[in-house]
Amino acid sequence: MLQKNLRGAPESALPGTHGNGAMHSIHPVPLNPEEASPLQHDAPVRAKRVSGGSVAARNLHHLPFLLTLIAIALVALVTVFSPQRLAWNAWAYSEWLINYDAGFIRRGLSGSLIQLTGVVPALPVVNLVVFVAFSAFCLLFWWVLSRSARSAAWAAILAIMLPNGPLQMAAGNEIFYRKEIVFHVALGVSCILYQRIVHASTDARRAALSWMFFVLFIAQTVLFPLFHEVYLFLSFPASWLLARQIAALQPQRRTFGRLVTATLIISFGMMVVCAVFPGNQAVAEHIWSSLSAADRMSISPSAPDTPIGGVAAIGWSLLKNLTVVGDIAMSSQYWIWGFAAVGIGAVLALITSLRRREGESESVATGLLRRHLAQLWFLFLASTPMYVLGSDWARWMSAVAISYLFLSFADSTGAVRPPQLLQLVPRRWRAGLESARDYCAGHLVPAISAVSSRHKVGLIALAFFYCLTFRPPECCMKGGYNPLYRVKPALAQLAHLRHP
Repeated sequence: MLQKNLRGAPESALPGTHGNGAMHSIHPVPLNPEEASPLQHDAPVRAKRVSGGSVAARNLHHLPFLLTLIAIALVALVTVFSPQRLAWNAWAYSEWLINYDAGFIRRGLSGSLIQLTGVVPALPVVNLVVFVAFSAFCLLFWWVLSRSARSAAWAAILAIMLPNGPLQMAAGNEIFYRKEIVFHVALGVSCILYQRIVHASTDARRAALSWMFFVLFIAQTVLFPLFHEVYLFLSFPASWLLARQIAALQPQRRTFGRLVTATLIISFGMMVVCAVFPGNQAVAEHIWSSLSAADRMSISPSAPDTPIGGVAAIGWSLLKNLTVVGDIAMSSQYWIWGFAAVGIGAVLALITSLRRREGESESVATGLLRRHLAQLWFLFLASTPMYVLGSDWARWMSAVAISYLFLSFADSTGAVRPPQLLQLVPRRWRAGLESARDYCAGHLVPAISAVSSRHKVGLIALAFFYCLTFRPPECCMKGGYNPLYRVKPALAQLAHLRHP
């Protein structure tokens, strides 16, 4: 019945399509005709593109999958093709091995599960887990990007090549081994379920898929913080927005609305659990002694008897974490983070703009961009506690960008609305923030949409240059770090040729 009622509705009749409605409505957007009838609205466009396009254009649509396979192959070289060798980050490997030998502790679930395999040393198991998780993430990422109703080849290519995105993770031998990759896998599955729910042909099928979504979501809300508490700030918000929209699409099933509230309560409960069991130096030493000698040697060959890496971090106090983060502000290179945030945000805005359809009016394209960027802003705000508690800022930026890309491609029409957070702001500050919001919605976003439409080729070239040359540090930036490390040798060579 939901599909039948919405199939004939014009897009202009939907709230938030024009003007600033997307920024003011506190309710999720109802399903629009593009989501309701994907075959009717999307298949003819794809058929025309494939049959009428040139060979180069058709090959371009295969490039995202090729880049995905390259990323998987690069990670395979340092994991399953060399299972007995630690060819990636020792800190991250020790974090996978945190266990419950010293009692219940945050981040300990992964190590306890690895212990159940009985494999000693654990490196071959962890190498396999890392490879499988990254491969699943890459394939799910490609699938969601390519199957979106508003998929575009250049948008998908830029998404895969984004700084600290899938391809750069593999090529730079960074981040792919972190636990949040497992969270991305779950988010990818949730996005596919969301698409199936939206496109369900019968109400019974929609209900069954919705129950599957909520069972998965509740399970990961309970379990994933026990892997790493960053889940609550990086991946949970995107899944929660999807859950909120699924409940809004089926108001007759009030249980779904209650489950959305329940997951929020559970997430706060898991925050409390992680805070109550943070660990200390004695716990870190006990966990370290529980590891095999071979694993300790792989992590710290020079001092195998001293805790190091992720295990040692379990013993850090809150003050220690804040001090490490404070070093970023004291660094002479703190500007790099601003350059990273602005650059990645600009590329994400361009990716979203590139998904506009040929002949689509400027007002419709601007409204879609506005709704999607509101999602990005919400995900960033939800992640802000991590920038205070942990210095791995590139990881947080990467996770937010990937969550946004999953969410925006799965929700191709911007139907998923974030809640109105301004209601939580004290009144004396609210007016100023509302003015800034209205300015962005009424002036900045239309300007972005117009510029990306008029100068598409130049912006794509600039975005590719940025993605190919810029690499923010994964963690703990040191003095002298060069984020444009791929450009420096070329410039040095050019200078040498000019002044031999």
